[in-house]
Amino acid sequence: MEYSLAEESKLVEKVSEYVVAYDFEVYDILGTIHWFHKYRIIMLIIIVLYLLSVYFGQKWMKNRPPFKLTFLLFFWNFGLALFSIICTWRGIPEFLYLLSKPDGAYLVACVGFHHAAMLVICWIGYEHYETVGRAFFVNTFVHSFMYSYYALKALGVEIPKRIAQALTTLQIVQLVAGMSGAAYILYLLVFQGRSCRMHFETFWLGVSIVAIFLVLFIKLYVQRYLSRNKNMEV
Repeated sequence: MEYSLAEESKLVEKVSEYVVAYDFEVYDILGTIHWFHKYRIIMLIIIVLYLLSVYFGQKWMKNRPPFKLTFLLFFWNFGLALFSIICTWRGIPEFLYLLSKPDGAYLVACVGFHHAAMLVICWIGYEHYETVGRAFFVNTFVHSFMYSYYALKALGVEIPKRIAQALTTLQIVQLVAGMSGAAYILYLLVFQGRSCRMHFETFWLGVSIVAIFLVLFIKLYVQRYLSRNKNMEV
């Protein structure tokens, strides 16, 4: 798909109308978008290297004692929790702005997440400068709690099992919200003929990822909290 500099410029100008950026948040958005488009191969290389490192890392550690990573895991998860909290705080004002508009609510759709799949959807989504990316704060909101939980667990803090169950439920709720938002966007496009700046590459990729993770989280919830054999491997 060819990119129109004028089209992207209008989007950046529109966003700037109601987003007040701090000095450290100001950068060349158009240049970054075109860099992502030009060097998509980097994304693919990172994913391949990541998956290979996971596979061969497991092989290498199979007969070795686990590393003691208590404090490293704590600071890693604490950093992710802090990052998620900041992203949520910065995203809420724009979310409220969108909901205040007659046509704003349909923009709020959640997309899939996590590691290789998340890199793909974030890379391509930013490359197309998708407006639906504004709903990304929903994911950071959930991660604010999730990584705080992991940070405490890394320190050996005893946390009631119902907290973990609540976090899994929250993950499922956000994924259901994402699928519902995607269905609503599709309804507006197909049945009402509404225009929406949504590239089908991003749309179907996002829907596929969210659907897969929704199935996995539901399976996890059923096996861990509803199954008689709650210790079974997931």
